[in-house]
Amino acid sequence: MNLTSASTYAMVRDVFESLNTSGADYYLSMAFQIVSESSTGTVGSGTSYFAWGADDDVTYVHNQTLGGTNASNVIARVGDASEYRASTAANLKYGTTYFLVVEYGGWDSGVNGYTTATSWVYADDGEGGTTIVSATKTVVSETTGSKGIIGLNLRTHFITEDTHLLFDDIVFGDSLASVTGAIPEPATYAVFAGLAILGISILRRKRRS
Repeated sequence: MNLTSASTYAMVRDVFESLNTSGADYYLSMAFQIVSESSTGTVGSGTSYFAWGADDDVTYVHNQTLGGTNASNVIARVGDASEYRASTAANLKYGTTYFLVVEYGGWDSGVNGYTTATSWVYADDGEGGTTIVSATKTVVSETTGSKGIIGLNLRTHFITEDTHLLFDDIVFGDSLASVTGAIPEPATYAVFAGLAILGISILRRKRRS
């Protein structure tokens, strides 16, 4: 999947037939690249942002429980205010393939919502191995955080035809093992070749009508 423009609703997909408020933790994984036609090296500030939210058909996307990246950092959020956000430097590079996992967890019956977002990026450590960079945020609030999950919502920002996003092998599941399996070393990641990218594979997906 190649995204070349910013959108609050860049992709919306259902993964359940109706709103799931079981309180179970859910996970999302994917391979991605941030591609620039004019820049190299570390992803610059204000040039790339994407976040995958647990969509409940009610909470505005900015206030959902979500995870993703902002410039060269990995992020986790449970709301739009600065105190509801967590960000960890990951030194993400243009044109490099990364593996991202997002967990929607911390269900709180008092606020009927997912209060914790955690994101992990598995990246090349520069020495032939893999390093794991993570961000996590917990916010218990009646006004922020996803109030269940029916599907996924992808929000993008700062994305243009010059700086765009590639996603592949998108998987949703109810355990970490179900979305990761054996995580490959960066050198063995599937190669992104222009637009020749496999179709997304969200489990039990269906296009929202």
